[in-house]
Amino acid sequence: MASSENIKVPPHDLEAEKSVLGAVLIDSGAMNLVAEFLKPDHFYEPSHKAIFSAMLTLFEKQQPIDVVTLQDELKTHDALKKVGGKSYLSDLINTVPTSAYIEHYGLIVKNHYVKRRLIDISSRMVEKSFDQKADVK
Repeated sequence: MASSENIKVPPHDLEAEKSVLGAVLIDSGAMNLVAEFLKPDHFYEPSHKAIFSAMLTLFEKQQPIDVVTLQDELKTHDALKKVGGKSYLSDLINTVPTSAYIEHYGLIVKNHYVKRRLIDISSRMVEKSFDQKADVK
């Protein structure tokens, strides 16, 4: 049995994720600063992936992004309850002190994603290296 000391949690920063989402909710124009480099899969928390995906959909439709429009978009995909409901969306607004640093928050989220991908790829390489039947070519 593995002790809790041996269990490693993949790199992530939930506060940075919440800050990105909250920043967009308080200033939908902030989405312009992260939409080019940040994708839903970069988020660690599944509910944050769903929320950011809905935000991107609204952004691509050139619709405003706020609690009301986001809530409606999430309802369309039966995802509102899964992400914590309207109260969670409202809480995201209170999480972020300002939208001015959204690019920095977004880069933190993406950096942790890259680390998770490197861990995943490295782990698969190690597994394949131990496979006696695998060809090394």
